[in-house]
This record gives sequence, C-alpha cells and structure tokens, in this order.
Amino acid sequence: MAQDVDLRLSLTGFKKLEKRFKSLSEKRQVNALRRAVRKGNKVFRTAGKMNAPLGDSKRLKKSIKSKLSKKFGVITGTTGVDAGRGSKHDAWYANFVEWGTKT
Repeated sequence: MAQDVDLRLSLTGFKKLEKRFKSLSEKRQVNALRRAVRKGNKVFRTAGKMNAPLGDSKRLKKSIKSKLSKKFGVITGTTGVDAGRGSKHDAWYANFVEWGTKT
C-alpha cells in the first residue's frame, strides 16, 4: 500500500469565515468537516484509479476506496486498496503490483 501522507489543513486570514463556522452548532461543524475531508479524499481516489494498471478484470482499479473515521474528535480520511476477504473487488495482489515480488 502507498505510504501514509499526513495532511493538515489550517486556514489563516479568514476571520469572518472562522467566526461563522464557530457560530454553527457542533453537529453542523462536524458535517461540514466531514464533507471537506470527503472531497479531499475524492482527489486522491480519482488519481489512484487513473494510475492503476488495467488488467482484464480491472479489479485493482475497482478496489480503490476511501474511508472516513473519527477518533478523539479528529476526522481523518484514508484512501487505499480494499484488499481483504469478503470485499466486492478483492485485489489481494495490490502490494505485488506496487512493490514487486523480488526481495
């Protein structure tokens, strides 16, 4: 799987926007942040699908997925290959494609 990228977003100079954001209820703040992370993930997912090699089944391309999680009040998004048992498009060979098979 690709290396982890720690991406942090910080807005400066947007006092009105920050004030407006803080005036929203906590639920609406979380929803807005979730939407923003999802849109950011979409960029990575689209790039991954464009760069994935096309085999006969296009299984690797179809297995690139994005996920959101919230731990300790922090919303994070990850994009990667869904390569486990029971997944619809199991691309178990994804690591071989990316890293090769020679040690």
